[in-house]
Amino acid sequence: MKTGINCFIITVLFAGAIVASCKKSSTDTENARKKVREAKTEVAEAQENLQQARIAAYEEFKKEYEAKIDENEKSIAELKVKIANETISIQEKLNMKLDKLEQKNNEMKRKLSGYVDEGEEKWISFKNEFENDMEELGEAFKQLTVNNVN
Repeated sequence: MKTGINCFIITVLFAGAIVASCKKSSTDTENARKKVREAKTEVAEAQENLQQARIAAYEEFKKEYEAKIDENEKSIAELKVKIANETISIQEKLNMKLDKLEQKNNEMKRKLSGYVDEGEEKWISFKNEFENDMEELGEAFKQLTVNNVN
């Protein structure tokens, strides 16, 4: 009889240990799921914040370069007036160069207004390329005014 009671006690203890370990495992699993949900929420918030920051950076960038494009348009108008005082052969040559610069300036204006956010990597690529193109355009304006129109 003692053996039966001992077996029963041992069986109850094992069963208790198994049930206790299942509850702990269940609690651990639920805690892990909760942490995963929280992490997903944090990632989504971080992505949203990053996108908003990128949009804000683009808006600032756009404002800055729209002003430069406007300055270029004013320079074009001023150069057209100055060119009008030159001889016909010089006017033709300068007007051709000025037309190319005006086309490039209009192209840059369209490119700037047509930009669509497609992620951080594409934004950086667009920004670098646009800045480089605008710098080249600015240099072309300087060359035209320095070398040809006094």
